[in-house]
Amino acid sequence: MLHVAPLNSAVLPVDGPRRDHIVEAQYRPEGYDAGYDFSTLWYDAIWDGRDVVLTCPRLLNLARLFKTGTVLLDALPAARPRISTHRRHDIVRINAPLQPAHLSLRAEDMDLSTPIMRADWNRFRGKNVHLAISRDNDLIWLKDFAQYHIVEHGLQAMIVIDNGSTAYTPEELAQTLLSTGLEDVLILPAPFAYGPFGLKPFSRRAKFLQTALLNAVRMRYLSRARAVLNCDIDELVWSKSGSIFDLARKSLLGAVTFPGIWRFPVEGHEGFARHRDHLGIIEDVGPCPPKSCIVPTGPLRRLQWDVHGFELPPLARLTRTSRAGYWHFRAISTNWKQFDRLSRRATAPDPDTVATLARVFPE
Repeated sequence: MLHVAPLNSAVLPVDGPRRDHIVEAQYRPEGYDAGYDFSTLWYDAIWDGRDVVLTCPRLLNLARLFKTGTVLLDALPAARPRISTHRRHDIVRINAPLQPAHLSLRAEDMDLSTPIMRADWNRFRGKNVHLAISRDNDLIWLKDFAQYHIVEHGLQAMIVIDNGSTAYTPEELAQTLLSTGLEDVLILPAPFAYGPFGLKPFSRRAKFLQTALLNAVRMRYLSRARAVLNCDIDELVWSKSGSIFDLARKSLLGAVTFPGIWRFPVEGHEGFARHRDHLGIIEDVGPCPPKSCIVPTGPLRRLQWDVHGFELPPLARLTRTSRAGYWHFRAISTNWKQFDRLSRRATAPDPDTVATLARVFPE
């Protein structure tokens, strides 16, 4: 079994067209353009049994390439593409009753092409799966994350979208996670622009990658998973009702969303910090946005996933549970965001955090 798999992507040539900005100039701070994805046309191409499905960043002006160009499947003209537009990604569907091996798009003196992978819903069928994007997070953090969720929630498999890590190879990442006892691990290299921070109220509008790939992986691998936990490597989930996966399975809508709260190293801790070193709470720090655990075969199976649950914000309220939450570990970070995450320290340990982490990490 392969534990590293490529995405079937297409990037516009350097002399080709460019994606327009999605927000006006007054909301784009200095350095914004350096992180904006001007040139990725699609991230992945699969066949789902009926259609070839391309998961794209927001196409914006680039939608014209599909509307005026020619799509070929195995060198034969294909049906007209159908485009659905979402908050931070678009999906292109092309009718294909039989599985094609190759797609080409000919438009504006360009010929873009990609192989097409058949959706593999059996690999993670019936499994409790974690899905996240990561870049250069320390392998110790990833290993601790996996071990915690195996012990506390019965985690069985992890899919990591690796956004261009340089500290290790995808194969090294896979082997680290497999050493925890997980039944399966899959690493998907995704060396695309993550997206820049804009100014409010459009701070996350151009962050196409994470949301798009959550849905690409959902369609490619996870349509038959038992339940899928979507949270980051610096977040550990707690539950008052056993496994978070069981909680999602028992929920009316087949999904639960739950808030987070920050945890900090306590005063006196210096140097490299692991999850187990984050024992303190600072009272004046507010809550964190919700994360989710979703049953892909549940009542909401036709809806698009997002970083904080579903694309439709009201669903975060309808699926919210008070029986679970997550701890957000401040110094589990490469400090890549706009604010410093490494310097603050709590004054005293939090008893619940101390007890849980001591049980999972006794050494």
